[in-house]
Amino acid sequence: TDGRFDEWADAPHLLVDPEDVPGGVAVDIGAIQAAADGRHIYFTLETRRPVNAQAMRGTLSLLLDTDADPGTGATVEGFDGVDLVLELSRQDRMDADGYGSGMAIREAEAEGVLAERENGSVRDLLVAPTHSGDRFEIRFSRAREDGVDRSGLRGPAARVAFLFASGGEVVDKTEAVAFQLPPLGGEPERHWSEPMEPAGDVRVLVWNVSSESFENQPAPFARVLAALDPDVLLLDEVYGRVTEGDIRAFFARPEFGSGPPWDFVLGTSGGRQKTVVASRLGVRPEPALESLPYPAGTLEGLTLRFPDEKPVFDMERDRGLASVGGWVEVAGMPVLFVPVDLQSAGYDGSFQDELRILQAHTLRDYVAEALDTGDPGGAVVIGGDLNLVGSRAPLGILSRGLDRGSDLVAVDTYRLTDRSMATWRNGSAPFSPGRLDFVLISGTAQRVDRAFAFEAGELAEELLERLGIQPDDTGRTSDHLPLVVDLSVRKQLP
Repeated sequence: TDGRFDEWADAPHLLVDPEDVPGGVAVDIGAIQAAADGRHIYFTLETRRPVNAQAMRGTLSLLLDTDADPGTGATVEGFDGVDLVLELSRQDRMDADGYGSGMAIREAEAEGVLAERENGSVRDLLVAPTHSGDRFEIRFSRAREDGVDRSGLRGPAARVAFLFASGGEVVDKTEAVAFQLPPLGGEPERHWSEPMEPAGDVRVLVWNVSSESFENQPAPFARVLAALDPDVLLLDEVYGRVTEGDIRAFFARPEFGSGPPWDFVLGTSGGRQKTVVASRLGVRPEPALESLPYPAGTLEGLTLRFPDEKPVFDMERDRGLASVGGWVEVAGMPVLFVPVDLQSAGYDGSFQDELRILQAHTLRDYVAEALDTGDPGGAVVIGGDLNLVGSRAPLGILSRGLDRGSDLVAVDTYRLTDRSMATWRNGSAPFSPGRLDFVLISGTAQRVDRAFAFEAGELAEELLERLGIQPDDTGRTSDHLPLVVDLSVRKQLP
């Protein structure tokens, strides 16, 4: 479940709803596909218009009759037998502009009414992509994660319908259709047991370290980093009051053993969320990325468009961009490493997304200047939290033209066992896990030998013991996962 649709190319459509919703409405439900295994149900859903699945003007609901029995469950908008409802962009979290927020699961109670909303984590809900689009993948568990047996999709069949409500009215609704389910429980939970030693010329680790957590819980952070054994670290959301002395003390912890010493560059821009480039191969600060103010007039332009958000833009003007840069020699090639943390929250067209776009433009120009003046023959790696919960534009902007005139390449960092690229997860939040963190590389000069998003809880017990980490180390440190990318320098450039 990665927001890509190649594997669905030959899957039949479960239904195709006609194009029958007038312009100006956020969603016109289109083609839908379904699949299932012993643990999960999967759907692709076409909205025909670009929206954010977690924040749109209205709510898109999936209505499931989990036992294909109209006589049990609730009745929702004329659909009998509804046992389970999945809501995308919740109606109970609407803002003044009519945008919903988050996702929810509702289950039918014995009285035939829907229970209170619960976060999607009770069903291992995953929706991709997080950025706006007109087609989405949806995955959720056939049984509750907490073992409560309310509306388990035990099979052999279920029925489903989709509806979109906006402004308190249902504006689009599909017919109810049945689909088959394989036996429940046929897919055992998997744990990763294979070695994860570094490959290639350099191992890069990118991690949003969750601000104060990095300061307050150094031991599990150090255990994870020591186990993954990177050569270069890009850290974002380092708490603003962390000093160079604090960073030096962190890398002197016993978890790192007696290997080569760490050098680092601590960013000064970003206010309460700084960034760090650290390396065991040596690192040279990039002067063009030492201080990163916004170009004159750019924040003023956003203030004119979003006058109510002037305090946010004024604060950004004082802080500057949360980034820094450091050069590391990798197999004879100078590589500029740049961590980044873009604005969070919002949706496509929101002030947060427009600020993200400005940040991407601004950082891209600073990096281009650094490459031109620092070492025109060098490569670049940009990594961090892009917060793509609005448009996809910041990713394209940040990548543009920085690889000797070509665009940087976003590395696929799949989870070890989950087969998603979700890098953020928080079971207590009303949002689906999603891919917020990225690693961008110079594809003409670098080759990916291995890449993955690391979740300690996905490892087999024997491997955890061998690495010296706890199964909850990544969960208790940050709501973002560390991304590991092994790179080799291309000796013969195209």
